[in-house]
Amino acid sequence: MGRAADKDAMQAFLDAHPSHCEVRDDWLLEPVVPLLARLCLASVLPPTSGRSSILGIVTRGSRAVLFIDPPNASGTIAHVLFGGRPESSETPPETLQREVAEESGWDVSVGEIVGFRHFQHLGPPHPQMADRPYPDFVQPIYAAKAQNFDQARLLAGEHPSEFVDAEWALAETHPAQRPLLVAALKSND
Repeated sequence: MGRAADKDAMQAFLDAHPSHCEVRDDWLLEPVVPLLARLCLASVLPPTSGRSSILGIVTRGSRAVLFIDPPNASGTIAHVLFGGRPESSETPPETLQREVAEESGWDVSVGEIVGFRHFQHLGPPHPQMADRPYPDFVQPIYAAKAQNFDQARLLAGEHPSEFVDAEWALAETHPAQRPLLVAALKSND
């Protein structure tokens, strides 16, 4: 697919999945990268050409969700999103399994896609983000079920995370950002 076709495919995907939340998200690089972040529900993968990180919300049934640093909850959905960039020929589920294990120590089974984060640059391309599509990139979000904990898989220096009651996580997440968390909990029920 050519550049114009990639752009058309991405626009068609975004048009088919309206956002339920839009916020400005300034990434603290030097210089700061101003982005518009949109949260969207979806059950299909975004086009390959527009993807960056693969993310997941990790649950244990419908009663517990893995939360990054609960004492410092900010109200953003980011506190329940684990994941990162794919390596070589990894599939999105393989990327998520590896990233969740490295970030939390948990092995997971990857379920269905519940949505995605869409970022749109509000300024010129940033040299530290040259490996991401410009001006738009998306991060698919899967529901994932915790299987077992393996301390040896956890990379040094990762944020503390723990399972918290789903009701508490929902209360700590801004209302406009809750639909993705709700969808993940329902998916893994």
